[in-house]
Amino acid sequence: MCDIVVKKFTFAISSPDEFLYYSAVHLLNQFYPENTVTVTSRDPEFVTPAMKASLRRKNRLMHAGRVEEASALAARIGREIARSCQKRLCKVDGRVDSKNSEYCGVMDCPLKAFI
Repeated sequence: MCDIVVKKFTFAISSPDEFLYYSAVHLLNQFYPENTVTVTSRDPEFVTPAMKASLRRKNRLMHAGRVEEASALAARIGREIARSCQKRLCKVDGRVDSKNSEYCGVMDCPLKAFI
């Protein structure tokens, strides 16, 4: 039996399997920490937690001067926004009065010029 101390927590390890598990989890948490993203009601409909994390990463890359990587990420984000707008707008029936429609046309979509 051995004890492992991870960030002020002590785990009593009784088998080699547990030792392997806790050391793997510790290494994953050390090198790939979990990020939290909050999507609020103020965010547009098309913003998902993954997209918001990508936008934050793009901003970090831009501020760090890594413009090529940021522009590649911006292109992926743009495609994702266009895909979500297309999904939303495929339900629009052009024969229905736009004032009574749930999706009042293309005006809500940020990429309305490209559709």
